[in-house]
Amino acid sequence: MATTARAVACALAMQQAMQPYAAVTTASGSTVALAMKAAVAVGPARRFTVGDPAQRVIDALAGETLVRLANAEHQAQRGEVVIDGELLARLADRLRVSEQRYDEVNDQTVAVVQGFAPPHAAAALAAPWPILDAARLPDEQVRVWLLPQVYERLRRGLGNFLAELRPTVALFVRFTGIDYDNDDTAGGKLDAYIRWVQGIVARYEGTLIDLNIGDKGSYLYINFGAPLAHEDNADRAAAAALLLQAPPENLAYIEPIQIGISQGQRKCRRYGGTHHRTYGVLGDEVNMAARLMMAAQPGQTVMSEAARRSLSPRYVGKSASFVPKAKVSLPSSLL
Repeated sequence: MATTARAVACALAMQQAMQPYAAVTTASGSTVALAMKAAVAVGPARRFTVGDPAQRVIDALAGETLVRLANAEHQAQRGEVVIDGELLARLADRLRVSEQRYDEVNDQTVAVVQGFAPPHAAAALAAPWPILDAARLPDEQVRVWLLPQVYERLRRGLGNFLAELRPTVALFVRFTGIDYDNDDTAGGKLDAYIRWVQGIVARYEGTLIDLNIGDKGSYLYINFGAPLAHEDNADRAAAAALLLQAPPENLAYIEPIQIGISQGQRKCRRYGGTHHRTYGVLGDEVNMAARLMMAAQPGQTVMSEAARRSLSPRYVGKSASFVPKAKVSLPSSLL
């Protein structure tokens, strides 16, 4: 019960922290409104540690609870904290709820939470554990969780210079074929697939930025151009896409994947505070690559016009925005 209450308290505290940013005045004098929405769900989840330690180890959560969490978030509005029906049943007498909503498509009820009913607020905000002293973690233990290029820059004391605006190519992969809830070998299957993907990405000096598992399936965000820059990022992304569309026999459980590729200027930097920090590459074109991924059919790679124009003449495409695996030829230097 204490853990679920802390999760709701954390979401409410994040909304409180966002209030000073409801209207932000920029250097040019314009006003930008920042807001967030939060959802909390309770239930069992599968936790996996996947990936090649030489590249980066990733901590992943999966399962039906994550799907319910994502569905609950879709029902939240700006500035709200919503909880799923199962969590409401556990904490109904402790919370101040302003509204309940029913999602007919997913047969799911969520509640909009305003806060804790006295005297439960103080107990919910109690610190669960002391702050960990980062100096007690040996470098070898930390290194496997960081991208090699980022770790090296931090080791050399160059972490403050990881904020850049540069042209990059984003590649999103949506994959299915792993039953996270009912297959006891799901963790091993995911690990094998992620390691294979990491090998391809490293081959073309790209970066596996993120693994996300939710209501839209499982997807990967791969970037070419940050933190390592190249003049042929679009070629590298296309070459990687072709290989990703043809997994080996030992990964036959992965169903035909969907890939979206887009190119543009992106903000590359470290994100987060002292307790949790990561390296990210963000921008409108990242969202475009994700939308192209969802628009692709299984087994297809959809490429934006901007990325297509950057391809070298050695590539042959079916149309201006589509790169089917059977219709693209690659130079031997990239194979």
